[in-house]
Amino acid sequence: SWLFDWDPPGTQPTVSIPQTAQCETLFIKWTRATGNVPDYVPPFYLRIYTSTFPFPIVVDAGEQLNTSFTVPFAPGTQYQICMVDSQGNSGGCQASYTVYPNPTIATNHTTNQTTLVPATCGNLTYPTQSLNVTGIDNNGPLTQMAWTDQCNDISVTPLNGTPPFVLTVAPTYHPPLNITSDSMKPINWTVTLGWAHQYYLSLVDSQGLSWSIGPLHSGGNGLTDCLVLGGNSLGHNVSPGVAAGASVAALVVGIMIGGLTFWWIAARRRPVPASRIVKRHSSVTSQTSQREHMNQYGITPYPSTPEPSTMSPDPSTSTDVISRAASPPGSPPAQVGRSLSERTAPQVYVVHHDGGRPPISVYHTEGAEVVELPPSYGPGTPVDAPLAQSARAIRRLSQKMRGSSSRTVSNN
Repeated sequence: SWLFDWDPPGTQPTVSIPQTAQCETLFIKWTRATGNVPDYVPPFYLRIYTSTFPFPIVVDAGEQLNTSFTVPFAPGTQYQICMVDSQGNSGGCQASYTVYPNPTIATNHTTNQTTLVPATCGNLTYPTQSLNVTGIDNNGPLTQMAWTDQCNDISVTPLNGTPPFVLTVAPTYHPPLNITSDSMKPINWTVTLGWAHQYYLSLVDSQGLSWSIGPLHSGGNGLTDCLVLGGNSLGHNVSPGVAAGASVAALVVGIMIGGLTFWWIAARRRPVPASRIVKRHSSVTSQTSQREHMNQYGITPYPSTPEPSTMSPDPSTSTDVISRAASPPGSPPAQVGRSLSERTAPQVYVVHHDGGRPPISVYHTEGAEVVELPPSYGPGTPVDAPLAQSARAIRRLSQKMRGSSSRTVSNN
């Protein structure tokens, strides 16, 4: 409805650094704006947003078209002045200014020394109670100087106060935007400002209790559809409620995945059941007993080529070998005069296994002496030569044994 500034009287508006000294007095004046705008209705009010107070400061500006304001804020405070009238019509907002120190020089006439004394000025009247409000945006809880990405939602929820509530968005160099709510439900606003634009938020209830936050800024990582004149950003904005629900769902899914992973690892590390241990122990015990049984009867795995003495052509030696093979350990050697059927009665079977099973299985009658030879893996392998020699020696020995047996039968 009107435009205001605080340039010194008689000067033209200039581009300057937005800062003021502590306790500096601003001379504010305003005039009616041109165009089809509502008429202002006095009295007027200054609504001042600061970076140090969690509520807006309201200063009575009177019914004239000018007023003065002395800046009482501490150095480093950022503040922004907006104006409204008695009907809520707006005069817009100025830029955000920063307060710098403005000490005075004090001279001690006794010592003739000078010191800097902080500026002092009249203070303002601050409210004794304010609203308790929770704010969130696309990044989580809304902080004092947050950068909320453009075209994303900011949600403000009053925790106390009396409806109706008015949420005010106050950008620099723009008229403020008011959103009214008749309940305690969250009030949402989509950030429809260009990148890096500064603004403040405030909430006021029907009893005059208030809350504010800022300076906030519009971030540049969001979409830009909402900035198009007449554009519709529906379907692109993610409301805080939806974002919170998605976060909870993601948390639940993460917990489920973590639980399944833990169960899988625990299952792999689960102790071997006792039945499997007993079975394995029984298998090992069986193999050990079988080896002891084989060693008891003189089973020698993979012997070297028989010594020449074993292949002695002496018939008596050959007969002695057969007698030892036919007699159990510890018994006296068999007589040469036994029949051939008695000498050849013991039967011995050696079965070789592959695939991780025990290497051999030996089946024999009681009292047999077994000599095991290495297996053959086909022509040309290194083990074929000694194996062939062993086979030839056995054949020669067998022939001699048959000859000796024939002579023994004829002598009887």
